[in-house]
Amino acid sequence: MSKKRKDRKGRILKDNEYQRKDGKYEFKYEDTDGERKSKYSWRLVPTDPTPPGKRQDLSLREKEKEIQQKLNSGLIVSPKSITLNEFFDLHMQIRTFADATRENYLYMWNHFLRDDLGKRPVTQIRKSDILRFYAKHKENGMANGTIHIFQKLLRPSFQLAVDDHIINENPADGCCKNYPEEDADKPALTEEQMEIFMNCLAKMRTKQRYDLIIRVMVGTCCRIGEIVGLTWDNVDMKERTITIDHSILYRKINGKFKFYAKEPKTKKGIRVIPMTDDVYECMKELRKERLKRPSTVEVDGYKNFVFTSISGKPLYPINLNKILYRIVREYNETAEEKLPRISNHIFRHTGCTRMGEAEVDLSSMVYIMGHADAKRIQKTYDHVNLKRVRNQMQKLNHKKPDDKEEKTG
Repeated sequence: MSKKRKDRKGRILKDNEYQRKDGKYEFKYEDTDGERKSKYSWRLVPTDPTPPGKRQDLSLREKEKEIQQKLNSGLIVSPKSITLNEFFDLHMQIRTFADATRENYLYMWNHFLRDDLGKRPVTQIRKSDILRFYAKHKENGMANGTIHIFQKLLRPSFQLAVDDHIINENPADGCCKNYPEEDADKPALTEEQMEIFMNCLAKMRTKQRYDLIIRVMVGTCCRIGEIVGLTWDNVDMKERTITIDHSILYRKINGKFKFYAKEPKTKKGIRVIPMTDDVYECMKELRKERLKRPSTVEVDGYKNFVFTSISGKPLYPINLNKILYRIVREYNETAEEKLPRISNHIFRHTGCTRMGEAEVDLSSMVYIMGHADAKRIQKTYDHVNLKRVRNQMQKLNHKKPDDKEEKTG
């Protein structure tokens, strides 16, 4: 018969309970991955007094009870086995996001990362793994902006592991430096490219419907959601102004795609844009069309939309993009000088660049674009090309000489 182990007070110790030479009690256990762990306390049971000079703490038996409860529920696992997916899910749980942003992040993670880097233990992922992941998707044609979304998901997920002392450094730090957001992903169209594109559009059966929206997008520099959400209550034909105070987005919400309204993120997003002559002519044409076929669909209280599909619903941005991609694809099949990839957002870049070329003052550009300051305008939207620089440099040829006569002594 084996001898029962006892502490210094003569009390029988349970299996895996020990008392060290310094008098401290220890409980040894294994986590769900079989890794050895220990918990310590200066007291065996709750009624034991805390030794003088020692920190007040739970007794060993109380800690044993907590550990057993966590083991039974699977809450105690080895840090080596915690996957990146678990930290991402925690990140999404503790952070507050707009509904559309949350849905977009979840889609990106589930579609690209959950069954790739996400399923690997976070301790086994190196910076080189992330760089290879980015390079693979870039090679497959992914835009730099999308890779930056990956970075927005990966870095905070790894940071939680750093903060929990699971890993020492964040492997995602600096992984996006080779993929600048302001590169040629969304260049503005030059005047020549815009003319070619509009000529191609003019040959299509639905030319007028798409011609008008593109001209309005360039002339107002609005985002696609602002254009889609535009109602006739926002259009003042007498004052020739367009008020931007909301967007209509089409996103997957709670597992189902739907239109929904969204207010601007900041007060700067609410603005009144004067119409150019071209935008005013477009609105007159659109007004005639809507009087014949008024829109009856309502989205979160907004109705009487300016731009609609044939069914009367707000315009689907994806359908507009399909038309744009088709025009470029068909043109590039035979053209020597190719058009760049064109999506609806390029027209916002193009409109801003046209303002810059027309020497619209920077403060007005910031207001029309709906930004808080000029940094974003200069960094991303106002594109400079050689023709524009050449025209600016020509001004030096017309500089008037100083007509002050030199004083003679």
